[in-house]
Amino acid sequence: MFSKEELNARVREYFEYADLHAAYDESRDVYLMLTSCSSKVGTLVIKMIVKDDLIIVIATCPTKVDTNDAEAMCRVAEYLHRATYGMKIGSFDFDFNDGEAQFRTSLLVKDALPSNDMLGMLLATGPSMWTRYGDGFFNVAFMGADPKEAAESSSNEGLIALLESVLASKRAAEAEQKGDTSDDEAA
Repeated sequence: MFSKEELNARVREYFEYADLHAAYDESRDVYLMLTSCSSKVGTLVIKMIVKDDLIIVIATCPTKVDTNDAEAMCRVAEYLHRATYGMKIGSFDFDFNDGEAQFRTSLLVKDALPSNDMLGMLLATGPSMWTRYGDGFFNVAFMGADPKEAAESSSNEGLIALLESVLASKRAAEAEQKGDTSDDEAA
């Protein structure tokens, strides 16, 4: 098992490798960053929390549902529950106290420190889920869309292909940024 300090060092090493600019909030013991999302949700707040044997990533939608609109709150709760049903990696959370919605995923660390690919996938999962389900969230919360229909139109089919595509794009961008031509030389 690794110490929290070792996991934090590995996370900082990954941020440097991937050229990600995360701010560390010492008072809350969390890494923070912003990323764009190609849905109506727009920009997401990404929080990475490093525990003793666990890394948690939370992708939070900055647009909150009106807590005074009980009907919208119930529709969004149903939509996010339907969206989460059957997922194997992560889930949507919905806070009834303030109308905040987020996607949470985690990685249990036991025998080996996480690879760059594992950390990249962990960070990409939340934004990928918001890309997939964000328009439905927005339509249900603010346009009165039916939660069941919105969830069905954003089904889980092709999720692995989507995540693999995100990871491949990220790898290509990293290779281009670092001037890596190893793939070209192999061809």
